[in-house]
Amino acid sequence: MTSRRWTQRTDATTELKVYSNADEVTATLNGTSLGTLSSSDRIFRRANVTLKRGQNTVAVTATIDGSTYTDSVDWTLA
Repeated sequence: MTSRRWTQRTDATTELKVYSNADEVTATLNGTSLGTLSSSDRIFRRANVTLKRGQNTVAVTATIDGSTYTDSVDWTLA
Protein backbone atom coordinates (compact mmCIF):
# COMPACT_ATOMS: atom_id res chain seq x y z
CA MET A 1 0.00 0.00 0.00
CA THR A 2 1.28 3.42 -0.84
CA SER A 3 1.25 6.33 1.62
CA ARG A 4 1.57 3.92 4.52
CA ARG A 5 3.85 6.28 6.44
CA TRP A 6 1.37 9.15 6.10
CA THR A 7 -0.62 7.93 9.07
CA GLN A 8 -2.02 11.26 10.33
CA ARG A 9 -4.69 12.21 7.79
CA THR A 10 -6.35 15.60 7.44
CA ASP A 11 -8.86 14.82 4.66
CA ALA A 12 -11.66 12.33 5.18
CA THR A 13 -11.67 11.30 1.52
CA THR A 14 -8.57 9.57 0.15
CA GLU A 15 -7.42 7.15 -2.54
CA LEU A 16 -6.25 3.64 -1.76
CA LYS A 17 -3.38 2.63 -4.05
CA VAL A 18 -1.77 -0.81 -3.96
CA TYR A 19 1.04 -2.43 -5.94
CA SER A 20 0.83 -6.22 -6.14
CA ASN A 21 1.93 -9.19 -8.23
CA ALA A 22 -1.56 -10.65 -7.81
CA ASP A 23 -4.25 -10.52 -10.48
CA GLU A 24 -6.69 -8.97 -8.01
CA VAL A 25 -6.78 -7.74 -4.43
CA THR A 26 -9.58 -7.42 -1.90
CA ALA A 27 -9.63 -4.32 0.29
CA THR A 28 -11.37 -3.54 3.58
CA LEU A 29 -11.76 -0.40 5.67
CA ASN A 30 -12.43 -0.99 9.36
CA GLY A 31 -13.59 -4.52 8.54
CA THR A 32 -16.03 -3.40 5.83
CA SER A 33 -15.36 -4.59 2.30
CA LEU A 34 -14.27 -2.04 -0.29
CA GLY A 35 -14.58 -4.74 -2.92
CA THR A 36 -12.23 -6.70 -5.10
CA LEU A 37 -9.98 -4.63 -7.31
CA SER A 38 -8.42 -5.77 -10.57
CA SER A 39 -5.83 -4.14 -12.78
CA SER A 40 -3.92 -4.98 -15.94
CA ASP A 41 -0.82 -3.06 -14.81
CA ARG A 42 -0.68 -4.46 -11.23
CA ILE A 43 -1.51 -1.04 -9.75
CA PHE A 44 -4.81 -1.25 -7.89
CA ARG A 45 -6.75 1.93 -7.06
CA ARG A 46 -9.90 2.67 -5.12
CA ALA A 47 -10.93 6.34 -5.23
CA ASN A 48 -13.13 8.15 -2.73
CA VAL A 49 -12.39 6.03 0.32
CA THR A 50 -13.99 7.86 3.24
CA LEU A 51 -12.25 7.66 6.60
CA LYS A 52 -14.04 8.15 9.92
CA ARG A 53 -12.68 10.35 12.69
CA GLY A 54 -10.05 8.56 14.75
CA GLN A 55 -8.23 5.38 13.81
CA ASN A 56 -8.98 3.60 10.53
CA THR A 57 -7.56 0.22 9.56
CA VAL A 58 -7.12 -0.44 5.86
CA ALA A 59 -6.30 -4.01 4.85
CA VAL A 60 -5.61 -5.63 1.50
CA THR A 61 -5.57 -9.36 0.81
CA ALA A 62 -4.31 -11.16 -2.29
CA THR A 63 -3.77 -14.77 -3.30
CA ILE A 64 -0.74 -15.73 -5.38
CA ASP A 65 -0.07 -19.35 -6.35
CA GLY A 66 -2.38 -20.60 -3.59
CA SER A 67 -0.78 -18.52 -0.83
CA THR A 68 -2.69 -15.68 0.80
CA TYR A 69 -0.95 -12.40 1.62
CA THR A 70 -2.34 -9.57 3.73
CA ASP A 71 -1.06 -6.06 4.31
CA SER A 72 -2.64 -3.47 6.59
CA VAL A 73 -2.06 0.06 7.78
CA ASP A 74 -3.67 2.34 10.36
CA TRP A 75 -4.53 5.86 9.28
CA THR A 76 -5.81 8.38 11.81
CA LEU A 77 -8.16 11.18 10.82
CA ALA A 78 -7.91 14.15 13.15
